[in-house]
Amino acid sequence: MRVSVAMATYNGERFLADQLASIAAQALAPHELVVCDDGSTDRTREIVRDFAAGAPFAVDLHVNEHRLGFGDNFLRAASLCKGDAIAFSDQDDVWLDTKLERCAGALSAAGAQLVIHSSQVVDEQTRPTGRSWPAAAPALGPAGIDPFFMPAGFAFLFRSDLLRLADTGERPRSRFGYERMTHDEWVYFLATAAGSAVFLPERLALHRVHGANTAGLPAKGARTAVAVAAATGEETYIEHAALAVEYAEFLRRSSVGDDRLRDRFQRSAAAYDRLAQIWKTRAALHRAGARPPERLAALGRLLRDGAYTPRRRGGLGRRSLAKDVLAAVAGRRAVSRPI
Repeated sequence: MRVSVAMATYNGERFLADQLASIAAQALAPHELVVCDDGSTDRTREIVRDFAAGAPFAVDLHVNEHRLGFGDNFLRAASLCKGDAIAFSDQDDVWLDTKLERCAGALSAAGAQLVIHSSQVVDEQTRPTGRSWPAAAPALGPAGIDPFFMPAGFAFLFRSDLLRLADTGERPRSRFGYERMTHDEWVYFLATAAGSAVFLPERLALHRVHGANTAGLPAKGARTAVAVAAATGEETYIEHAALAVEYAEFLRRSSVGDDRLRDRFQRSAAAYDRLAQIWKTRAALHRAGARPPERLAALGRLLRDGAYTPRRRGGLGRRSLAKDVLAAVAGRRAVSRPI
């Protein structure tokens, strides 16, 4: 299996050399490294060119004519890759030398579309923070879509064929406020719709958090959890429902020639339909003016529909159940951390 590395850069001179060195040290050498720079004004491009001069594999540097933003920049880099599988690379992490070898082996052995591994979260000096990310397996197939999973593209290895299943420029809205899905949202969306994914609990990278990251880690801590839960209610659930409907409609209208793939897309569309209905019912449960009988009726519907199965199976999980029970019984929001 030929593995390409797709890297998006923008003013990354502080940590870029460390990441490039870790890519060069891989036990399974990549077929190529494709770097798309989004208009850096520091020494980023110079560092890449210096690395390319002595790299044991091909390094292609492309400079965007106009700023694309991180999601489109990653997807442009991936579109230029020639390998059978693609690994996204941030500009400020450090990979363990077995990352590509372990992920490629898992991808082949499972016949999956995507491998997601865990990582050790570190500070600027690569000192451990005590956190892992992702820390647990999300839902990984068409029948189950984890509604809370926050994609971590730096921990992905995926089959390049995924990017040919649908028009990247037509991807739906992001769950995180962007006009379109980010690069890792998009790959996770397609992978779980088209087949399956594999989660490796091994921490195969050091994910550096330094205050200038483009995207941050999920919130942690009791105070933050209380704030997230307190700020989440009817309007958020209505928006979640609308997005699930959009994703279902996108999958239904996607033109795929393979009958088996078309069937998988339809199954995934049905899973998003189910999520949409769950979010609508949760919105009704948490509606500010809802009376106790209405809240209890909404909770009953959610229980009958199996809404609180584990997140890895596409449900909301036990924390959401606790929050909704408290809302139904006491008429207010819980302070646990489900959204």
